[in-house]
Amino acid sequence: AVTTDEDAARWARAMAALGAVDNARAALASRPDSPRARRLRAELCAAAGRLPEALAHARRGLELTAGDPTAERDARRLVRALSILLGESDPIRAPASGASVLRWLLSR
Repeated sequence: AVTTDEDAARWARAMAALGAVDNARAALASRPDSPRARRLRAELCAAAGRLPEALAHARRGLELTAGDPTAERDARRLVRALSILLGESDPIRAPASGASVLRWLLSR
């Protein structure tokens, strides 16, 4: 049985290794939100080719790292790497022409 965050992380990684990424994500959905959980969700999404979703999880993980310099540095590194991979397809940094005013403001 999955009782701790560590157990959930192991279970999710095992499911992802077997190709059941959706099952891995479902295993993490019921866990409390934490920087570690968000990082794992980002890794799972990135491995499945869901880079925009991975970046969203990484950004949320960065928000949750306040007060821990080491975790914040690691989270920033992940956000930066995913941002580089996404490049111009990142809707926050490079909104499409005709995008909403809110997205345009967020990109500034």
